[in-house]
Amino acid sequence: MSVVCEYCNTSICNSQSLKRHQTSTKYCIEMQGKTKEVTIYKCICDKEFNRSDNYKRHTKKCKMNIKLKEKDNQLKLKDEEFKSKDGELKELLKVLTSTLKQLVIQKSSNIFNDLIPLDISYIQE
Repeated sequence: MSVVCEYCNTSICNSQSLKRHQTSTKYCIEMQGKTKEVTIYKCICDKEFNRSDNYKRHTKKCKMNIKLKEKDNQLKLKDEEFKSKDGELKELLKVLTSTLKQLVIQKSSNIFNDLIPLDISYIQE
C-alpha cells in the first residue's frame, strides 16, 4: 500500500518511510514551511546527502573514495616501514655511541703513554 505525502504529493511505500521522507527530504521540509537544520554529509566527490545511510552506501561505491582509501592504506604501510627503520636506526646509534665512548676512554688512557718525560733542560731554556 502506497502513502502520499501531504506536503509534496510524493508517493511513498509505507508510513515509516513517509515519516523519514517528511523529516529528511530538503524540498519537503521547505514545503512544510520549516527551517529545520539538516545535517549534510559530503563525499570527496562533492556529492551531498542529508541522510547518513545514503552517504555510507555511496562512499562504499564511490571511485574517488575507494582510491583515497587505497592511498591511505599505502601511506599506513609506509608509516609502519618508517617506524621500523627508525627503531633500527636508534639501535645502531646506541651501538655507535657506546663504541665511540669506549674508543675515547681507550685513547685518553693511552695519551699518557705517549708523553715524553720532561727533564731539567726543558725548564732552563
